[in-house]
Amino acid sequence: MSFQGLQENETLITALECAASAWPDRTFLVDNAGTTAERVTTYRELAEISRILAGNLLRIGVRPGDRVALMAENQSEWIALFFAAARIRTPVVTINPRYRGRELSHMLHQSGATSLAIAAKTAEIDFLQFVQDSPEIFKNIERLIVLPDASGVPGDLSKIERAVPYSDLLTASSALAVDLVPKPEDPAAILYTSGTTGLPKGAVLTQGSLLASASAQVRHLGFVEDDVLVGHLPLNHVGGITCTVLSSLLSGASVLLVPAFKPNQVLKLLAERGVTVLLAVPTMYTLLFGLDSMSTAPLSGVRLCVVGGASVTSELYSRLAEHFPNRPIINLYGLSETSGACILSDLDDDLPTLSTTLGRMIGDFQAKIVDPNGALVESGQPGELQVKGACVASGYWDLYDETHQAFLENGWLATGDIAKVSEEGRITLLGRKKEMYIQGGYNVYPAEVESEISNYPGVAIVAGIGVPDPVLGEVGKFFVVPKPGAALDPGAIKTYLATRLADYKVPKYLQVAVELPLTASGKVDKAALLQAETPRPEGGN
Repeated sequence: MSFQGLQENETLITALECAASAWPDRTFLVDNAGTTAERVTTYRELAEISRILAGNLLRIGVRPGDRVALMAENQSEWIALFFAAARIRTPVVTINPRYRGRELSHMLHQSGATSLAIAAKTAEIDFLQFVQDSPEIFKNIERLIVLPDASGVPGDLSKIERAVPYSDLLTASSALAVDLVPKPEDPAAILYTSGTTGLPKGAVLTQGSLLASASAQVRHLGFVEDDVLVGHLPLNHVGGITCTVLSSLLSGASVLLVPAFKPNQVLKLLAERGVTVLLAVPTMYTLLFGLDSMSTAPLSGVRLCVVGGASVTSELYSRLAEHFPNRPIINLYGLSETSGACILSDLDDDLPTLSTTLGRMIGDFQAKIVDPNGALVESGQPGELQVKGACVASGYWDLYDETHQAFLENGWLATGDIAKVSEEGRITLLGRKKEMYIQGGYNVYPAEVESEISNYPGVAIVAGIGVPDPVLGEVGKFFVVPKPGAALDPGAIKTYLATRLADYKVPKYLQVAVELPLTASGKVDKAALLQAETPRPEGGN
């Protein structure tokens, strides 16, 4: 069976049942891939498990419209509960297990989640102990569904009130006799965006918007049932659930799940398990290329490399071409608010094109570039990128003003990204609208400066922000992480930039750092950099 595109009124459940019928015994998910704790789930098994789970969620008191939060690393139980909730028209609140304290409390309370499915533990934390030690965070949770750890080992629930073992939800139940028919417009996930300022906002992704993005990606990239993907992008993010899992579901592909990204484990899967499609953010590729064994690993089976989530340097494109010669390298652009990918480069784009443009809109999605007043700008001129299509989320959960600021009339989404588009429809990303700083009346987009700095010998990672300045209003402060063994001189980098950029774009401050903070999805956390910054005294690098 080949991908036929979405049918009218298709939902996550009709898509799952169609896949289970077409490929019943085909491997869909492999937990703990590459370890002795591997567990295989076929398409038919996932459909059956999700039906049973749905009935038992109703039995324990979950009702359509309730919110069920999922907080675990990548494992099949997460995905089974995701589909089970969709069956009973209950949105899931996707939470990265790295969140703690204020952020976690905000997501649980703002979403109004009354149920939480949480892993017993990960390699880093005993979540059951965390729940006991943080009662204020979980005070509104009426039932705690405890998943086994990623290896399938259940936790000790003897000290946990309100706890329901996941295994108790796998017994056949007749509770699903209630007539529940999911609809494409049903909220399927509330996915909190990290953003650059303020508290995260919960983008409401519908069953239809998730499938629209996944379907357009599958069609554009030509996914087939023989494809094998590594599931290392977090499931709480569109990179994991849409670009990886749902795209595989629509094409009959298999997903090798790993609890969290570890370079050595992923490289082993690439070399030994027939992986054909690799999706990763730039930092993941950088870490893979830092492994000594990368240069000798047999990688001929990988037919497609997809890179998204952050700007890509010219050097990284070159290294991708070096390690994966004569195979397409694909730029992927998408937001939580677009449910996944909405822009992809073409399969035959060369490196110069990849390094200067994101790609084109996929499917029947539309884009336009507008000025601050919302008027269209001419081709090639910068402005805010707006996107329209079935992939666009329905808004932000319980945030009226924020929803109407971003989700505009006639279905347009204001992305907050500054871009330009060519006559041929190729889109070039210039930076985040909120990240732009104004130095002496001139707009500076950090992404442009970061691109130039990344080409300087010895630079591994770079990130820039605007900081206050008493004379110019704002100036640039950029952080660079050197490659192993490299010694970077901030003054020399500034001299290098002075020959390549306008003088107002050369950062006033340039600091060498051992590492940079990362978000839960693996991007440089510029919000953390901004929060840590105070006005600098005169002088210094």
